[in-house]
Amino acid sequence: CWTEEDLFDPSTYKISFNQTEGDVEHFCGEWKVQSQDESCLISFLAEFDMGIPSLSQILDPIAIQALQENITAI
Repeated sequence: CWTEEDLFDPSTYKISFNQTEGDVEHFCGEWKVQSQDESCLISFLAEFDMGIPSLSQILDPIAIQALQENITAI
């Protein structure tokens, strides 16, 4: 769970987000929409730090997979 601050920039078709409270140490990123031929491309970029360096080799791949699955579902 987390709370985030969102910044909407209609001129660049971008939404930036930054975690303000939550379960992980750091979580931020952006959504961006770009025109592509007769359709559009939606991209998602995120940075995170679970805050447990000794377990990062185990937790990071799990978090990445969960993010990928959730973004695909969206």
